[in-house]
Amino acid sequence: MHVTRETYNAPFSLGVESEPLPTDGDREMTDELASMRAQKKALKEAAFAVLPRGATCDDVAAYLLRFTDSNTRLDELFAVKYKMVRPDWLRLLGENWAQTDNVAAFIPELEAAIGKKRPALQMMDAAELAAFDKLRDPMCVYRGCGSNNAAGICWSLDRNAAVRFPFSDRYNLAERYLITGSVQYSQIVALKLDRGEKAIISFDVKLLKRERLFLDDGNLRTELVE
Repeated sequence: MHVTRETYNAPFSLGVESEPLPTDGDREMTDELASMRAQKKALKEAAFAVLPRGATCDDVAAYLLRFTDSNTRLDELFAVKYKMVRPDWLRLLGENWAQTDNVAAFIPELEAAIGKKRPALQMMDAAELAAFDKLRDPMCVYRGCGSNNAAGICWSLDRNAAVRFPFSDRYNLAERYLITGSVQYSQIVALKLDRGEKAIISFDVKLLKRERLFLDDGNLRTELVE
């Protein structure tokens, strides 16, 4: 087919309206946002720089609260680790555990930083230590997760809490699973009671079974995965 010059130069269309060109107001807003991000970054760097060697938990907690969110908190905890004594750093890690969403990305670093001693007592508060002392072997633990993060270190003693976890809107998982495992008292790093999840932190859970979770007319169903 012969394509005329006029047809070749015609604007290509997919049947949708093209996006309008940015206005001066749009450019000003973009520049303002970029300026705000640059200012926040400068403030963060300045705040980090003045944290002293031997910084207290309160000092670092205020820094984390101001400059991090659940996806960046662990990054900053590791960044500030060299400025703190080990017991204080472990305490701060425990206090911030429930406010972190990317633990899976730091499993090797966490295992090295926490060390081999079990439990890490500094990661638990008084109520958690009291509850930990009442645990008895063997323990069945559960992990609600997606298809690509079954091998995690965050578990729960509460099956219902684990089941609810992968249905949270914040994760938007295509597939949801419940992993059942077994762990010994001597293999537990810490018990965390934040948010009522009865969370167990362990690098040594023995996997027992995996079930797929799905809703059928609003009713929860499980399907054993071989």
